[in-house]
Amino acid sequence: MAFDINIVRVNLSDLLLPNKARHNFLLPFVKDIICYNQGRYIQFEYLLGLNHKDLKEALKKEETHEILKKLDELTQYIGDELQTVSNHNFQYLLDYFKKQDRSKFLPRICIKGTKEEKIIDLYRSTKREYFVSEHPVESNTGFKSVVDEGIYFLRNNLPNTAKNGYYKNPRLDDNCARNYTPKRKSLKKDREDLEWHQCWKKERAIDAGWHNACYKSTLIVPMTLINNDLSPNFKKRFFTEQQKDNRTIWGFLCFDHPNVNYFNEENDVKIGYIFADILSLYYVSAYIHTEISETYKRAERRGGKNEEE
Repeated sequence: MAFDINIVRVNLSDLLLPNKARHNFLLPFVKDIICYNQGRYIQFEYLLGLNHKDLKEALKKEETHEILKKLDELTQYIGDELQTVSNHNFQYLLDYFKKQDRSKFLPRICIKGTKEEKIIDLYRSTKREYFVSEHPVESNTGFKSVVDEGIYFLRNNLPNTAKNGYYKNPRLDDNCARNYTPKRKSLKKDREDLEWHQCWKKERAIDAGWHNACYKSTLIVPMTLINNDLSPNFKKRFFTEQQKDNRTIWGFLCFDHPNVNYFNEENDVKIGYIFADILSLYYVSAYIHTEISETYKRAERRGGKNEEE
């Protein structure tokens, strides 16, 4: 059994664990992922459509109060459902990493998006340990690479990459990172590295544990239609003038871990694409019913006009 996932062809038998242990975990794991998301996506699409229909009916009546009410209900439903779906799929991913037994710490997982060409937090597998304001794509090497290249970004030794001047992050002090020199004991697996922690800007931390706040390995996978086989008619109707290159990225599925060399490029990138593509289904549906929906745009204009009055 195989899936075509964007730039990689995923043979499920090659994923996860070796030999018997791999197969004992693999089939139930894949079955649960597909079963959950099949039902949840059908439900999401159906109820989203009903909310959108209610908004359209409210516009026909031209009652501003009712229009704003239905607009709020639609927006609230999308936000709540994406939160629930993201959390459930995060748990599947954490189960995957637990089976690898690579570290006593699990990676952090989150979904980030873009707003006016800035990176924003959307959903996280753990509570937010520190504050990060919206920041330009260009200020983070990982996200800039994904946007420019349209493929995943993986670095398994960020201290070394940053020391050599090839990694930028709004939370990372560039000068400190370039002068970073670790102590031998801190290079061991799952050990705290105080020298590396000092390179992260402290004023943005909110009681963040070292194993959460100061990571050394990172993987970013785009949630996108890039490299998908799409018909010219679909592209013409679906993509806006600003998206003629079809490089729309709905979000970024992000992983990080405090150890160096944590991620396995062969398997983790594939599993990342599987979940990024599954989650994209929900985000594209939300996009269709909001950003490129004339009904939604009319309702927003009506709400804006009402506020001005």
